Amino acid sequence: MRVSRLYPEYYKKENRKTPFKDGRPSEQWYNGFKNRKSHIIDTRSETQLELKRSKVNKEVTDRWYSNFRDILVRINCLDKASRIWNADETGFNMGSNKTRVIGLASRSVPVPHITAGKQRLTVMFCGNASGQLMPPFLFTQSQSQDHITH
Repeated sequence: MRVSRLYPEYYKKENRKTPFKDGRPSEQWYNGFKNRKSHIIDTRSETQLELKRSKVNKEVTDRWYSNFRDILVRINCLDKASRIWNADETGFNMGSNKTRVIGLASRSVPVPHITAGKQRLTVMFCGNASGQLMPPFLFTQSQSQDHITH
């Protein structure tokens, strides 16, 4: 039961006393929780990013670029590429596999991938429309900010 691994970390981080025996919920508590909240949560497979990306088509993309162009015209930046910046991040789970997770019962709401006890590396890039790039930021799990590098 993966959810039970999250509780000790959460209570320790929040400096709270856990109400559970041995610091983590039992299988019985977990099943009761799912039954009590079955009207709003469901156990299902996490949403893969590739699945979301596969639903993007030409019409969706054209509409996005048309709206973006309208914004650039409105703020007088259409011909000022050095003033148009974009940042994005991507994460890499080290040793993670597809799992079952607890999430909203609505199937249209994607379930983020959250792992306990797995190492994750996040990389953030930022650049502008004229081709300038900022140095990438690398984020790793750490108790202090000393491990944030660029």
